[in-house]
Amino acid sequence: MFARILAERYGASKLSAPHPAAYLFTGYTMNITLGLGPLFSLIAGILILIMPRLLNYIVAIYLILIGLVGLFGLGHEFHLH
Repeated sequence: MFARILAERYGASKLSAPHPAAYLFTGYTMNITLGLGPLFSLIAGILILIMPRLLNYIVAIYLILIGLVGLFGLGHEFHLH
């Protein structure tokens, strides 16, 4: 429908390819997968920069969380659409 409006507005024939902007409104989706490992790494890195005295605790918690994610496969369940 959007391609038809663009074709009428800009004088393109029905046989030509639709305007690239027409694909923005056709219902195509992009899937983004959020892994827990990189998310934990980012949070741990920020906490270490903010509170360097807690380095041992942050590293220990990070290693435990990554180990649990690896054992139980929790990192593959979160998908953003």
